[in-house]
Amino acid sequence: MKQKKSTRSNIKASSKNYFNPYESVTSLNHSRTVSRDTYQKTKQASSLRNLDRKVNENQKKSMVQSTPKKIASSSKKNSTRKSEKKYQTLSKSESISKNSSQKASYSKDNTHLKVKKRKKMTKTQRMRLKRRRQLQMTLRIGSVMCLTIGLIWGGLAFKEFLTKPTISHQSVKLGSLDTSISFEGVIFRNEKIISSQEEGYAEYIVAEGEKVEKDATVYVLVDEENLATTTTAKSEVDSQIYNEAANQEATSNNQDKRYNLDQEVKSSFEEFYTNRYDSSTSNIYTLRSKLDSSVTNRTDLYTTEQEVTNQELIALKQDIESNIERYQKGKVVEESGLVSYYMDGYETEDAKVAIEALDYKNYCNYRKANSTTSLAPNVLKKEDAIYKLVTNNEWYVVTYIDADEDQWTKGQRYELNFDDLNNQKVQFTLISKLEEENRVKLVFKSTNQIGSFLGPRKVNFSIGNKETTGLKIPLESIVELNLIQIPKEYVTSDDSGLSVQRKKGENVEVVPIEIQNKEEELYYVIQDLTNALAIQLKDTLIHPKTGKTYDVTKSEVTQGVYVINGQIADFKEIEILAENQEYVLVKYNAKSQLKEMDKIISNPKSIKKDQLLDDMKIQNE
Repeated sequence: MKQKKSTRSNIKASSKNYFNPYESVTSLNHSRTVSRDTYQKTKQASSLRNLDRKVNENQKKSMVQSTPKKIASSSKKNSTRKSEKKYQTLSKSESISKNSSQKASYSKDNTHLKVKKRKKMTKTQRMRLKRRRQLQMTLRIGSVMCLTIGLIWGGLAFKEFLTKPTISHQSVKLGSLDTSISFEGVIFRNEKIISSQEEGYAEYIVAEGEKVEKDATVYVLVDEENLATTTTAKSEVDSQIYNEAANQEATSNNQDKRYNLDQEVKSSFEEFYTNRYDSSTSNIYTLRSKLDSSVTNRTDLYTTEQEVTNQELIALKQDIESNIERYQKGKVVEESGLVSYYMDGYETEDAKVAIEALDYKNYCNYRKANSTTSLAPNVLKKEDAIYKLVTNNEWYVVTYIDADEDQWTKGQRYELNFDDLNNQKVQFTLISKLEEENRVKLVFKSTNQIGSFLGPRKVNFSIGNKETTGLKIPLESIVELNLIQIPKEYVTSDDSGLSVQRKKGENVEVVPIEIQNKEEELYYVIQDLTNALAIQLKDTLIHPKTGKTYDVTKSEVTQGVYVINGQIADFKEIEILAENQEYVLVKYNAKSQLKEMDKIISNPKSIKKDQLLDDMKIQNE
């Protein structure tokens, strides 16, 4: 029964509407519908096809005829082609019109079907359908709103990310800086050249840099022939004494003295090895002199030990030594001073006068002097230079600098580091500053360690620390804050912290404070210009007990860095040891409490003390 009802409904739905003859008609299986215009166009197309068939039949008949009729047949072919093209154009237009009419009829049929289907629904079904549509609409609206809110929030977040300030930080590490300034200089001393007055063979008994007193023997003129025989005999006796002393080494009462003599020899060789790359031969002469002195001291010690056990050998030694004295003639010095066996031709007996007469041109000539002559010849002739005597321990270093580089203070003490002389450091005092055109002549004076600088004339030196060690931080990470001084007696303490009473017009207000530094009678508070409620200069404070007033007028500047071991910018004061154009070295002390591996902000321009860093991008350098 249900099947029959559906068939009747389909037949009824496909029946014509005679009130509108141009309405499309739907078949039982919903096949395509044809309008009245479409039917007329189809009829015209069929008539054209019949006409084309007749043309084709005539064409075939004309092909059987003779050749003279080819021209007429070709014209017929052309007309046939034109008709075919016309037919194709019509057929395309017919198909387009058919498709459009089919779509229109299909949409109308679907609308009718939906309406009829809706009429067949019950009230409950229609309510469900209505609620479903409302729910779908609500979901659509909600999804659109969520999408809109998400886009807006994402845009704002992206904008905040782009405009969010960036903070760079780095860890504090130990390091060193070279803060020295290099110079070229010339040395001046009070020095004399001593020449020989006799001819002969000389033996020198004073070492390089050794100080001698007036009338002390510096060298000896000897009778070579007789002295050689006597010296050989003396060497044989000394060898016997040495052998006897070696056999008695275990029972000797002078073990400490023997040990000290061994250490002197060892020290002499170590000093020679340290200066082995020195281009001059002074180290060789110095080593020879020290070894001779050590041998003499050792011989005297062994001789003293043998005076009891071997008196005959000691008596023979004394006779030989008395003969040697007859074959030697000692030469003494006329005044005290330091002996040197080098000269360069620029020696002067009065260094102060030479420095006063020195100008930049002569200074350059001193700097060009390269030749140094070794003295102390073995075979002497009259007027030969024998040695140089430095008459006192005052010596000077003179240098020239550009006028715009002058940062030195007359009377100030400076430590000069001589780079090309084993980095020896000597304390000098700047005793003179004299301007010459666009240059400044600096004169440094010292009375220390002159014995190590008797030979060289031109020197390279530096002033300042070569390797200062401390906590190394970038220069741009340092900030300066203004500290306000507040008397300790004006500060009160309670459970909420420290505070002061400030007078504002006729009113008195309590202002909380945070102490940065402390002294015996003073507290130091950081001045915050961005906070109107904080203590500022020219504020008036009231004593909590006596009611006295105090005007805040004193302040000082402190340097420090912001440490961000957490999410708060903690200010820590620093004490600078040394600095250059990029970095500074900071001293670690109880005042700053900056320590190794602290994280400091390297670009702190927009940072404030105790500022939260949650809304900033923090990156490591």
